[in-house]
Amino acid sequence: MRAKNRALLALVLAAGSMLVASRAAAQSYKLEKAAAPPPAALSAAVRDTLSPEVLRVMGPRGPVCEVWLRKTLPAAAPTDEADVKMVRLAEGTLVGALRLPGDTRDFRQQIIHAGVYTLRYIWQPVTADHLGLAEQRDFLLVAPATIDTNPAGITHDETVNLSLKVTNTKHPSVWSLAPLAASAGALPAIVRNEDNDTWMLGFQAMLAGGGNPVRMGLVVVGHAPEI
Repeated sequence: MRAKNRALLALVLAAGSMLVASRAAAQSYKLEKAAAPPPAALSAAVRDTLSPEVLRVMGPRGPVCEVWLRKTLPAAAPTDEADVKMVRLAEGTLVGALRLPGDTRDFRQQIIHAGVYTLRYIWQPVTADHLGLAEQRDFLLVAPATIDTNPAGITHDETVNLSLKVTNTKHPSVWSLAPLAASAGALPAIVRNEDNDTWMLGFQAMLAGGGNPVRMGLVVVGHAPEI
């Protein structure tokens, strides 16, 4: 009986240690800000639109990604599209650039190789294969920096076609973008969404013409719930 009790106690202690380790790992994502020019892999025209400050997401095993945001986002007329939260952003707008130090997975768990990419805003289509992907239809798509060289706005289809060159599948590389309330705290910051176990890079962007900054959260760790 004592041997069984000792074995049970050992299992409980092991489970507790795993839980503590899991929580420690979950809490180890952090944000580093630093003065750093946008990557040379981007075109000069794209680099000129970006901030000279990098937002670096650090994880348990080192850097997760680096993001350079656009200094000012072009403002569009407000949209009344259902479930679109960034109502003043037009599809195809260049939002920033992304550098991945290693291979990673996007919001659909597609493998994205290490490299430098542009980030463009898009609405998720209202189709059967997109149902349940996220509560909102706002996403950023990544495109190869060597191909997406003009910072001007482009169409929905052009944005998708650029991103398909990253995945070589029937789906572009999607990165979920959600609005962040004031309760999320000062930005930029790493924000945890416990409801779907994702981690977001929270930031705010200024729109051309003034007004309040737009608070956004880009999922950089985690994936769509049904995948």
